[in-house]
Amino acid sequence: MTFARLERACYHYLGRFASTEARLAEVLERRIRRARPAGERAAPLSEEESGWIAELIVRARRFGFVDDRAFAEARARNLLTAGHAPRRIVWKLREAGICEELAEETVAALAHVHGGERAGTLAAAIALARRRRIGPFRPAGTTLDHDRRRREIAIFARRGIDYGIARAVVEAEDETALEKLGEEIADLPVPDPDGEPPI
Repeated sequence: MTFARLERACYHYLGRFASTEARLAEVLERRIRRARPAGERAAPLSEEESGWIAELIVRARRFGFVDDRAFAEARARNLLTAGHAPRRIVWKLREAGICEELAEETVAALAHVHGGERAGTLAAAIALARRRRIGPFRPAGTTLDHDRRRREIAIFARRGIDYGIARAVVEAEDETALEKLGEEIADLPVPDPDGEPPI
């Protein structure tokens, strides 16, 4: 591996994917290791190789190819639209290499736009219900029996949406009822961290 080869690999990757600084560093390290003989791939990076990675990250940041804040904001918006609760979005951002402080700050700002974390969670739940055709968006003539209620609430739970909001959306009769939920969000039950409610 040479610096020039690693630089080409770096810009090729950034031309295909949005990235955080941490993720880019991981990609470049893997690239260096793959270029080594099989028996040497587990050895620590040399000081020179670590310097190459640091230099390429500085250049990528300077040219605007890597911007952790912009990445976090765009990713958070996309995840909320896809139906992920704010707490889960923080976890997803951390998984992508965003530092905890920036992840929390980004999600707090996004939730603020929707009126707070609970309102942000409701917005995510409604987006998910619309995408999955559940709750008030389920096909006409579909009855909400006990088993369907359990299945639909479980879909919300997998996205980090708490039981109180999940059940309210699942049981909403129509979009007008969802609008009313938005006005009453503060009155919905807050999840109990010590136990799971019966579905």
